[in-house]
Amino acid sequence: MANDVTGNPWTATATGALIATRVKVKAFMFNPGANSDDLIVHDRKGKVIWQVKAAGDITVTPQIALPFGNDGVWFDGITVNTIDAGTFSIYLA
Repeated sequence: MANDVTGNPWTATATGALIATRVKVKAFMFNPGANSDDLIVHDRKGKVIWQVKAAGDITVTPQIALPFGNDGVWFDGITVNTIDAGTFSIYLA
């Protein structure tokens, strides 16, 4: 499955830049494909904006979420630097 930035949420299953300009986000969600999967997300300047490692039994806790509230948060670009497996979703504000 390829990265998709055409709807809301955006989804990513591979590394690469999703957007290089400012974007307002309501939430990040990671659905790991296996135990110990890593996800590292940077802004366009290389600053880590989210880093997560799936732990425990993913069949019990299949989603890891980071909500930013109804107003959302601005990010200066979003790039997936590491994704072992699974799907990273970005909910736009």
